[in-house]
Amino acid sequence: MSPPSQPYWVPLLGPVIPFLMGFDRYMQKTRDESAHGLLSVGIGGTPHVFIYSPSLTKRLFALRAPVTDDHFIIWPVYKRLLGGDPSLKEKWMARWTLAIDPLIDGLTKEPGLSQITEATVRKIEENIPNMISYTDSPIDQFLWERVSNADLVQTDQGRAMEVDLWPFLRHLSGLTTGPAMTGQAFFDNNQLFMQDMFEFDAGAFWLLLGLPNWFPIPSISKAVRARHRMKLALQALHEALDAAADGKPVPAEWGNLDDVFYTLTQRQKVLRDTFSPEQRAVADISVLWAQHANINNLVFWLVHRIFSIPGTVDRIRKEIEPYCHVVYGESILGRQSAPRIKLDVKGLRNCTLLKSSFYEVMRLHAAPWSIRKITRDIVLTEDAQKSGKGAPGSFKIKAGTLIDVPHNLQHLDPKFFDDPEDFIPDRFVVTDPETGDITVKAGNVKTFGGGSSICKGRFLAEREALGLTAAILSLWDIEPAKGDWKTPGNLWATGILRPSEPCRVRISKRRMAHEDGA
Repeated sequence: MSPPSQPYWVPLLGPVIPFLMGFDRYMQKTRDESAHGLLSVGIGGTPHVFIYSPSLTKRLFALRAPVTDDHFIIWPVYKRLLGGDPSLKEKWMARWTLAIDPLIDGLTKEPGLSQITEATVRKIEENIPNMISYTDSPIDQFLWERVSNADLVQTDQGRAMEVDLWPFLRHLSGLTTGPAMTGQAFFDNNQLFMQDMFEFDAGAFWLLLGLPNWFPIPSISKAVRARHRMKLALQALHEALDAAADGKPVPAEWGNLDDVFYTLTQRQKVLRDTFSPEQRAVADISVLWAQHANINNLVFWLVHRIFSIPGTVDRIRKEIEPYCHVVYGESILGRQSAPRIKLDVKGLRNCTLLKSSFYEVMRLHAAPWSIRKITRDIVLTEDAQKSGKGAPGSFKIKAGTLIDVPHNLQHLDPKFFDDPEDFIPDRFVVTDPETGDITVKAGNVKTFGGGSSICKGRFLAEREALGLTAAILSLWDIEPAKGDWKTPGNLWATGILRPSEPCRVRISKRRMAHEDGA
């Protein structure tokens, strides 16, 4: 049978108006009305089928080309989101695989994954012990303090910095993980790049929909302007890389570029004969957007949730201690220098509560979305243990249909998770009844999408998030500036959702056991 359909009032436009009036409400409504975990909706004259069932999602992800196509989205992303030149379509699509393959290999295979991980760990070990300046002077503060309205305050326990936690952590995360990809000189030369990235990300959803620049949504025009500034920054990087490759003098502000991740230089070699530095810069916006749109918000939610649940931070500190070793500074003239850390980010994967908290945060605050274009008629059949209401069914989906899988609606569905709105740190911790072995299993949570289009940077993203969070927990105490912890709601974003309201906190140096005379 055909998938059940959702009626709408406006021909061709379909549910675009409900989308604009309340996207989350509309999607939850369609999920709850889908008897078998899928629903057919016409949008802009194109048939869509939304899948909300894990069993049907599994069947879909088992299909491969030529039955399904997940590459059809590449050109719309390049043109709409990145502002690419429409005249370059033939050239870009012909070279796309050559451009993306080195990046995928570098982020998923060795030695690239270890190389970029090690560069990231070095920056974590450098930045996190010194992330607070303890000064009221904006000129002497770090950028992540300035953008978070940092104030130096005196408490009963000593000095602390009062900050808005979300902008503080997302800028700190971006400026800590970003140099492993582009090199440090890029961020030294473009100190406001992260702010542009976040303005771009705030309007990315509307750009992907193809809304024009003049459409009366303020985040669209801001995103377009930010995109232009990012393009200029990346264009300068490519011009420097070209000069280095040709043996020509490189501007002094770029140094020797030896810390640029080698996959970017490989992309440059593959594309430079066909595309100008400006055109390559447009494509590389997507690389940095994929790197920063998710991880920076993710660290905020992880830190916030762990500190806000009583007892959780102490339990996680205990399990991460062997892999995030605090090295105490020497005492100079009666004052002890800042402690340092030695981070084993691979070992953090053994920390079951930290990793379970990672999955739980992704379940609650991520909005991964998988999309496939069906090129031949197919039939999707539910498992015998059905996921929706009514008897299991088989559904014929015609060629030309776009299948959308909004994973976050599965993650918050009470049919699949008990108390789905609650943060339960050990939700994914599993104890083997026979051996007693304790492991972490994500189950139906598709934190990075799934199938052939699964996020290629997922291994690095997990290491970045766990490493940053472990380092912060090991060295710093965080508490609400006033009252008790209050968890903000979610605001829609293209990856990890944004908090709906500010979270003002006080950050102070963690008091270590040896300082108490223990």
